[in-house]
Amino acid sequence: MHQQSTLPLIRVAFLEPFYLLAKNIGSPVESIMPSLYLPAQMPNEKDLLLLETSCWKFVQTIAEREGHTLFGLEATTRNPWTELSTMQPLFKDCANLYTLLKRLVYIAPLQSKTSLFALEEERDFIWFIDYSPCLLPEQDCTQVMTSTLLGMMQLIQTAAGDKWRPAEIHMTIGHSREIEYAKQLNPSRILFSQPVMKFSVPRSLLALPLSNFVKKNHVEERYLMTLGSDSIE
Repeated sequence: MHQQSTLPLIRVAFLEPFYLLAKNIGSPVESIMPSLYLPAQMPNEKDLLLLETSCWKFVQTIAEREGHTLFGLEATTRNPWTELSTMQPLFKDCANLYTLLKRLVYIAPLQSKTSLFALEEERDFIWFIDYSPCLLPEQDCTQVMTSTLLGMMQLIQTAAGDKWRPAEIHMTIGHSREIEYAKQLNPSRILFSQPVMKFSVPRSLLALPLSNFVKKNHVEERYLMTLGSDSIE
């Protein structure tokens, strides 16, 4: 009887930003990748699945080897979530920011089997939450967490503009001065050692169209499940 794999897997597209930055700064990726059970060369098919734990070990290995404390933020700044090929279906005929976020919650497990996002309402704002488990020891998850955080923020920025920052960010990792003062996150108020990673989004932004989203990639329709086109009242 065929059984579905329970291994944590992730699309190639999400490793590529780290791979490209690692190559750019001169890391020997061709030797590091195979040692972690990853292909020596980045596959051209960005929808292929890789072992997620191996991908994040690669990220941590490069960050430590190069002494790059903001490796995750830098990689996602150079290659944002909004430009990843497997993320493009999120934007197809998207009515507003609320629709985009609801689509992400739905489609995230198709990008990474461990991804778990949520939206929770509180007064005049919502919390955009990442409940995804850490696949490495807590101290080795920093680069992946900050990359995910910035990717989530980039989705909000498609409607609110590139200069938008959350009023408050919660992170599960311990205090880091480098992260606290990172240009990609400032001037947000950052709280460390919190139960989950999340940030606040004003409810007033949710009805905005994605006017700041300009990159339109042509992708295969098979990624676009029945996502709906919900709108807020």
